Amino acid sequence: MGFTDDGMPCGLMITGKPGDDLLVLQTAHAFEQKNVFHLQIPDLSEVKGNKLSY
Repeated sequence: MGFTDDGMPCGLMITGKPGDDLLVLQTAHAFEQKNVFHLQIPDLSEVKGNKLSY
């Protein structure tokens, strides 16, 4: 949920029981509103084999 100490992105998986789609989406939305991780962009320029251009 954000970035590791060395700046690499890490994630969070929110799951629910079958039919709990609305609850999962509401939970994800609430988490996103309380955090700014989704606005941060990792620096991948040092990643070996990186072929992305910015």
